[in-house]
Amino acid sequence: MSQPLIAILRNNLLPSIEGLTRTELILPDQAGKPAVGPWPPEPAAGAGEPAGADLPDASFGYGGHATLEVVFGFSGRAELVLGGQRYILAEGEAALVPPHVPHLERLASLHQAYHLIWLRIATDRIAIHGSSYSRGNRFQLVRGATVAPSGAIARFFEGAVEESTSRGPLWFTLVRARMAEGLVRIVRHLDTHGLGQSPEDSRRNVIDVAKSFIQSHFSEDLSLEQIAREVYLSPNYFSSLFTQASGVTVFEYLQQVRLEEAMRLLRESEHSILGIARRVGIHSASYFSRLFKRHTGLSARDYRQKAQAGGLKQAGEP
Repeated sequence: MSQPLIAILRNNLLPSIEGLTRTELILPDQAGKPAVGPWPPEPAAGAGEPAGADLPDASFGYGGHATLEVVFGFSGRAELVLGGQRYILAEGEAALVPPHVPHLERLASLHQAYHLIWLRIATDRIAIHGSSYSRGNRFQLVRGATVAPSGAIARFFEGAVEESTSRGPLWFTLVRARMAEGLVRIVRHLDTHGLGQSPEDSRRNVIDVAKSFIQSHFSEDLSLEQIAREVYLSPNYFSSLFTQASGVTVFEYLQQVRLEEAMRLLRESEHSILGIARRVGIHSASYFSRLFKRHTGLSARDYRQKAQAGGLKQAGEP
């Protein structure tokens, strides 16, 4: 993004929202722009280059976050996978990603770069960052701004999701209006308070990006150096900053993410316990068993039996 972020929000994204049509809004259940196919895609027939062709490091997945996200196409064309379907997100288009919906972005064409702008909307703050891919620079995350407190602003975007789900009369008009007003209020806040890059906000934004990366890649063999590289900090400084801001170490947080996904799979799937351990990035069955019991107070087998019998107070609690 060569332009200042506020200018991009005001001059590019706001007009895009105000002029958005139903066929340019991507929703998980295809109530807007139609999907181009299921995920994973079927093998391409013939010799040509398929849309969304895979390259090394060309696909970037995100587990379902607990927060709402909105993504805008700033330039180029990306392929967005949302709710098990593939969509093309082009310049001027937008997608609503409700909480807990897995999604990923990747190249729509081998020869065209893209740049997206993401808003992660929580009740206490809104984090804005960019993601891009080009053949020269590969995949990049670009820190943008943090808007806090954001409870009032968040409600406009939450209202957009509610309208898109309810399908009441004139639902799309209300979705567009809610999104536009939410973005206007973000721009006003940034005009008044700047980009939220006070030392505290800057640290919080770094932690948000790091947590997003961990949530997206927890099934991999992550190293401290790899995570720190995503936020452009030295491993030692990043580790200290993360612990101070989060109250847990980087690897304690990684364990939490892995175990939360393991608990979900135990509740909702029939995968074997060893298979679940491997799916969440833990390849030692004995280590997974010890870690799971220390975290929940139950063995994985007992947790599954209790969850399926309805004996848990709520998801994730023994």
